[in-house]
Amino acid sequence: MELIHKHIKIVPKINIIEDCPIYVIVSFDNFTPNAINPEYRDCTVNFDILCHPDHWNLGDFQLRPYKIAGEIDALFNKKKMTGIGELQFLGANNLVLND
Repeated sequence: MELIHKHIKIVPKINIIEDCPIYVIVSFDNFTPNAINPEYRDCTVNFDILCHPDHWNLGDFQLRPYKIAGEIDALFNKKKMTGIGELQFLGANNLVLND
């Protein structure tokens, strides 16, 4: 819980600060009617992982953003979430940002 609003953002805005922390931005998108229960909506939950290139290499051929993505996948894929339903992994995209 101490990471919420500091490193885990639910608002897609970050403040650039000198120590280049790692951020995980959680957003909800693509709301559509649920095919089984019209009282609910299906949506896409996006996790954007922002990590300065200097902090990517963890050694032993491990890269920090992919390790974080793996942890998120293990926590949420095929899990039932109260009020959300079962989450399914749909894919991943590379997020390229400039300075």
